[in-house]
Amino acid sequence: MARPVATIRRLTDWCPGDESARRFARGDASDVPLHASAHRPCSPRALLLIATTTLVVGSALALSAGMFIRYRFAVTTALLVSTSASWSPHSGHVRAATAVPSLPPPSGAVVTVSTEPQLQSAIRQLASNTTILIAPGTYQLTGTLYINGAYTNVAIRGSADDRDSVVLKGPGMNVAAYGEAPYGIWTGGNVQGITIANLTIRDFYYHPIIFNAGTQRPRVYNVQLIDAGQQFVKSNPDGAGGGVNDGVVEYSVIEYTTTARDSYVNGVDVHTGANWIVRDNVFRNLVAPPGGLAGPALLMWNHSSNTIAERNLFINCSRGISYGLEVAGFDHSGGIIRNNMIFRGAGQPGDVGIMVADSPNTQVLNNTVFLSGTYGTPIEYRFAGTQNVVIGNNLLDGAIWARDGATGVEAGNLAGAQASMFVDAAAGDLHLVASATSAIDRGLNSPAVTSDFDGQVRPQGSAYDIGADEFGATATAYRIGGRVADANGAAVASATVSLSGSQSQSTTSDATGSYAFSSLAAGGTYTVTPSKSGYTFTPTDAFFSGLGANQTANFTAVPTAPATPPGAALAIDVVASGDQTNASGRTLKTSTFSTAGGSELLLAFVTADDSPAGGTVVSSIAGGGLTWQLVRRTNAQVGTAEIWRAFAASRLSNVSVTATISSAQAGSITVVTFTGADPSGTNGSGAIGATGSGNAKAGAPTASLTTTRNNSWVFGVGNDWDHPASRTLGPNQAMVHEYMPSVGDTYWAQRMTSVTATSGTRVTINDTAPSGDRYNLTICEVLPASGATSPTPTPTPMPTPVAPTVTVTSPASGTTYTSPASMTVAASATANGGAMIAKVDFFAGTSAIGSDTTAPYSIAWSGVAAGTYSLTAVVTDNLGATTRSAPVTVTVNAPAPAPPPPPPGTTPSTAPLVQQASLQYLGSFAVPGTTLGSTYGFNAAGTGGLGTYAMAFNPARKSIFLGGHPYEQRVAELAIPASLTDTPTATALQNLIDPLEGKLNSINPTDPNSKVIGSALVYNNQLFIGAFSYYDGAATQTRSEFSRPLDLSSQGKVVGPVKIGDRYPGWVDKYAALIPPEWQAAFGGPALAGGTLGAINSLQSWGPSATVFDPAQVNGITTVAGATLLGYPYGTPLADTATGNQYLSQADFITGMVFPAGTRSVLFFGRHGLGSYCYGTGGTAGDCYDPDDGSKGIHSYPYRSQVWAYDANDLVAVKAGQKQSYQVMPYAVWQLDASFQDVQGVAYDSAAQRLYVSQVYADNTKPLIRVYQIVVP
Repeated sequence: MARPVATIRRLTDWCPGDESARRFARGDASDVPLHASAHRPCSPRALLLIATTTLVVGSALALSAGMFIRYRFAVTTALLVSTSASWSPHSGHVRAATAVPSLPPPSGAVVTVSTEPQLQSAIRQLASNTTILIAPGTYQLTGTLYINGAYTNVAIRGSADDRDSVVLKGPGMNVAAYGEAPYGIWTGGNVQGITIANLTIRDFYYHPIIFNAGTQRPRVYNVQLIDAGQQFVKSNPDGAGGGVNDGVVEYSVIEYTTTARDSYVNGVDVHTGANWIVRDNVFRNLVAPPGGLAGPALLMWNHSSNTIAERNLFINCSRGISYGLEVAGFDHSGGIIRNNMIFRGAGQPGDVGIMVADSPNTQVLNNTVFLSGTYGTPIEYRFAGTQNVVIGNNLLDGAIWARDGATGVEAGNLAGAQASMFVDAAAGDLHLVASATSAIDRGLNSPAVTSDFDGQVRPQGSAYDIGADEFGATATAYRIGGRVADANGAAVASATVSLSGSQSQSTTSDATGSYAFSSLAAGGTYTVTPSKSGYTFTPTDAFFSGLGANQTANFTAVPTAPATPPGAALAIDVVASGDQTNASGRTLKTSTFSTAGGSELLLAFVTADDSPAGGTVVSSIAGGGLTWQLVRRTNAQVGTAEIWRAFAASRLSNVSVTATISSAQAGSITVVTFTGADPSGTNGSGAIGATGSGNAKAGAPTASLTTTRNNSWVFGVGNDWDHPASRTLGPNQAMVHEYMPSVGDTYWAQRMTSVTATSGTRVTINDTAPSGDRYNLTICEVLPASGATSPTPTPTPMPTPVAPTVTVTSPASGTTYTSPASMTVAASATANGGAMIAKVDFFAGTSAIGSDTTAPYSIAWSGVAAGTYSLTAVVTDNLGATTRSAPVTVTVNAPAPAPPPPPPGTTPSTAPLVQQASLQYLGSFAVPGTTLGSTYGFNAAGTGGLGTYAMAFNPARKSIFLGGHPYEQRVAELAIPASLTDTPTATALQNLIDPLEGKLNSINPTDPNSKVIGSALVYNNQLFIGAFSYYDGAATQTRSEFSRPLDLSSQGKVVGPVKIGDRYPGWVDKYAALIPPEWQAAFGGPALAGGTLGAINSLQSWGPSATVFDPAQVNGITTVAGATLLGYPYGTPLADTATGNQYLSQADFITGMVFPAGTRSVLFFGRHGLGSYCYGTGGTAGDCYDPDDGSKGIHSYPYRSQVWAYDANDLVAVKAGQKQSYQVMPYAVWQLDASFQDVQGVAYDSAAQRLYVSQVYADNTKPLIRVYQIVVP
């Protein structure tokens, strides 16, 4: 939306008389200049009147003569005014460079790690007062580094000060299949003091660093954060008015290499945090894809306070700093924003540079904001809650805008800044030059700002300079730059160029080989040194003494002989790749590369997508002027994986390789060049030994070969047609290149980590995960030159295969089930003689019932008819040997007869009502104790109003769907045990999986708070999910309902979200139930959805609610018809919550709804508070007596698990217009079970008339599923 641009009037050379000052005090004036003019001197009385009516928070500004105050309001607070300063201009001064000071050595225990498994182990065994010191290297994290518990003063640090030397790498910011690594570092519980320092964290789908409630005093120091899917540093609230306090982020770089994934991104995002300091950082390229607007790079909000943001540099960010964001009863308060430089180029659209929103008592001082005309008001303050704000000494290329009732003092600011005022505005260097006289010595002296962007003392002249830079006495800034190239003049990119001497900096050469150091102080001594692995440089460095002008230093990079694998002459020289996202063409092309010398083997690993009809192959390869020939191709499954070869007799310079495929497809090409390969034959034929191939419609990729020469090296290339999924490599293997487009397949090349010493060795290239996708895999052996290694010994004969062993471990022999039965059939299998398990097939008699290729080996067998079955498992290893297990026998009995029909003459309206005695407890079963592919499993499932709930019965498999830990919002499917004796543990038919495939946030994308999975319903072989915004203060959620297949592993088939009915989604998103067939005509649909209360109670129903709808309409349309038959709008609650009662309290959580067949009862289940309303801290000594809950919030102790029972006839009356939804009362309420209070959810089996209730926190931290028989009266 276009914003008005304010006009700042020029200073005039007059001082207000006493009457003007009085007008100022009354609020009659607009701009009141102050000037110590010889023509009209200011009277002391005039100055005093103005001074005593202008509020300055703290001791922010002292006016020097010659400036004016643009007021926004008048109060009686004294302002000290100095009129003694003069205006004499002065020249520049030397500006010190800001280097990253080294941290002191770690105190306490130190654990040094050098591999990813060691790092994960150190995290799991972390103790207080311990530092984990990480050796240089890149660590591909297999799981998030979770620090969750009671710890004091812990640290994760790179072992050196160079943050580039340690890289913690995630699956990719666009890779939704992130496995166990959605975040980089995660803290929570009770972490009192944590330091993260001297490292790089990059490529995570969510947050590289996330601090959760319970964490205090976090410090992020000298850390580089690159390419995050959402916020780079996220600090969460505890939901009860608290958060993470006393955080520090300093000397760090936060950036995107191109753009963010979408608009939901910030650099540092702090909710409800107090006393944070963010200083000396660089925020770069925090922008959304074209058409989007990213969030502020630094966002302090949701009742945060007293933040200091200083000496930060923002380059090409959509928005800069925001204290507060929305009207929230002081979204932020206090704090200071000072000495920051914010630059945005003319080609990068964006929004405001500095925003103060609903943040009283905030100071914005001495910042430079140059947005190149992309936004007319670079500094804004808005909303009526923004009071007592001081905005002074800021230099900007637009106007300051007071919006939506904000009030404050603007003083000493200079609008209309020009690029010519800065050292290098186009490059974001906003240091002043000597000619910027309108900013030099023209500021207001401010005790709150004693230094500048570079840490240099203010003032250097007669008065403060305006903006972030304080220009000094003698210095002029110069530049040293140049180019890094090879002997042929070709650019050498990514070379590290270091500057030492009077200032210390480091940069890298860009794609053209260029580099530059700017803002170098005159007279300094500097040494410039290039470096890059695999190269030497001429000259080795460049030395400049007494710098007095811009200088050029060019370097020639000379390749060195590549390092070779231990014990072998065969070595990799170059790896060059190229990827194609979609079917946009028929060519795949690598990046440009040069080889170290001649006599090198080149292998092209090419893999491409295809249609299910198949037929796509690589037609030809060209590049380097070489002849390319096919080594081997695998395309038995959809897609192709191919290896091609060529040989370069002489050195290649600035070449690329292009593969032409037979149809336009997505794909990837990787070229690897080898030194020390066998040069015999033609076009590299002498360097190729054995080859191998593997494919499967569903399995873990694997292919094997037997080596033919000592010290050969095995490489492979593959494609996965089903999913973009990161590979989990087999033992002793390394990834060469992996490409996972966000929608599509996976293309990769991998290798053994080193050469295979002995000829005749069986070598397998394999991935252990994913294990259920279609794949093609091609491998080959690369041979070293003859004579380059020790003589080849007599080949060792292949060992005689030793048969593997296998045993069926579940079910136990003799187990009985009821048809249609669902069971997990599992087996343990062991390979022998050095072989590996390839697969385990499962049989019922002679009929195959499933197969699994990864341990633990199991299948879900469902819909099993009545009968007796002999179950066996057959194991096959990778050498082809097989073994069949001993059989186990199970019996499936016919189901119990269905409930009798209603007595003759009975209609639904006269059906019986369910009473308390109708629910008879049968027993319970436990949920699995393992994590089922998640991080937390079912720990804390259903707690605290945060979900995940998602409980529903699946009649097709006699199973339940159930949500897991609230942090993960995943759902699993569990088989209901046949017997409840001794509280058995359910087996998982489907692991905990995100059922919405990353779409949960789409219910309310502008709301940054948590989103929660609420209701679940199985209907017409589809799973329906309702979801809600936990704290939707802005009431921006409009949709809630999704549908998807019951198979949670199916991808790309989630529909929604859609809106149900015309009310706020909180009325329909927390529980759901099917309507019995005999009632569907009267209700007008097959299902009910409901919701009660919530974090924003005024938006929800104040009592149980039910809206009738047809789930079949959840098919992509925007809104599904829905009629509210039960519900209590704000102002007409089910009961007065101020005093204790049996119907409703504001502490209630209703999480389940059931409409039993053969009855006219609609039942609601949840926790009810019987006591009076109280807000405050709980416990036995808090504001509210509540021994069950010591947190701060709403309390209504004591609590019980409760059933609210309604007569369906009343709901039909509402539908007929005979009653209002809020006029219906329960015919009964009762305690469900005295042994527990909290209910995660309820599932109902209408055929067996059984009720499954998930009891929260019953089994240690996990829920317990309690089973009740509904006895129809």
